[in-house]
Amino acid sequence: MPKNDFANHHLILISFLFTVFSFLSLKAQETKVDSLSVENEEQEDFSYFIVDEGYTNNNLSNSQLKDSAVATLLTDVSFCHKSGLFVSLMPSYYMNASTRSYDLDASLGFLKSFGFGLDVSAQYTYHYYNGDTLLRGIQYQHAVGASVSYSVKGLTVGVDGNALLGISNNYFVTPSLGYYLGFDDLVFEDDYFTFFPNMSATFSTDYWLYDNLGPWKQRILERYLTERLGFPTKTMSLQSFDFMVPLSYSVGNFTISTSYMYSIPSDKYKKLTWDEQSSVLVSLSYMINL
Repeated sequence: MPKNDFANHHLILISFLFTVFSFLSLKAQETKVDSLSVENEEQEDFSYFIVDEGYTNNNLSNSQLKDSAVATLLTDVSFCHKSGLFVSLMPSYYMNASTRSYDLDASLGFLKSFGFGLDVSAQYTYHYYNGDTLLRGIQYQHAVGASVSYSVKGLTVGVDGNALLGISNNYFVTPSLGYYLGFDDLVFEDDYFTFFPNMSATFSTDYWLYDNLGPWKQRILERYLTERLGFPTKTMSLQSFDFMVPLSYSVGNFTISTSYMYSIPSDKYKKLTWDEQSSVLVSLSYMINL
C-alpha cells in the first residue's frame, strides 16, 4: 500500500479550524461592540473591515513526519457589510516547507445573527495551492459551505456542511457542541474577554484518497480498505474528533487570541498513517468600524 500518498492529507483540518478560529475572533469583536452600544439601537447593525494575522506551530505526527512542526502564517482580510454579505481573502504561508509553499483562499458569503440565538452563514471559496506536494492536502479549486448554530445561555450547538470540488468532489458534515462565555470591563472600560471550548466530529467522503492513483492502485487501495480492514470507502464516514479551546481578549478595536486544538482521526484514517494532531494558534486582529 503506498502510504506516502496519504502522509499529510490531515492538514486540511488546519484550514478548517483556522476558519473557525477567525470567525470566533470576529464574533468576539461583534459581541463587544454590541455590548458597548446597547443604549443606541441604531448602532446594532454596522459594516466593518477586520484584519487578522495568525501563527500556528502545526505539530504533526505520522509515519512520514514524526513529531514535525510545519509552522504556518495565516492572514485573513475581510469586509462584512451590515446586510450580512462578506468578502474575505486568506493567504497561508508554510514557513519551513522544503519549497516555497502557500495557500490562497478568496471567499464571498453571507452571515446573519438573530436576536434569539440563531446564527446562519453560507459562502463560496476559490482555493489555490502552490508548493510542496507533501503539504497539499485535498486538491480542490472551489468550495461551498453553510453552517447553522443555536445558542442558549452560552451553550452552543451547530453543524457545518462543506463541499470541496476538484479532481473529485468531497463532502464534509461537522456537528459541534460548545460553551461560550464573555466578560467585559475586566481591566479597562472597553475590554472584552471570551472563552469558547468546543468539540466536534467530522464525517466525510474519501474520494480524494484516489485522486492521484491510477486504476490499478485505486483497486488495490479499495480492496485493502474494504476486504482486508473492513472499512467503508467511497461513502460518508467518520473522519475525526476535534477539540478546540480558544481564548480572546479585546481592547478597543484590537483583539488578541490564542487557541489549542487537538484532533483524533478515526480508526480508518489511522490505518492510512494519520495520527493525532495538535496545534497552538495565536492571532492579532484589528477591526475598523464603518
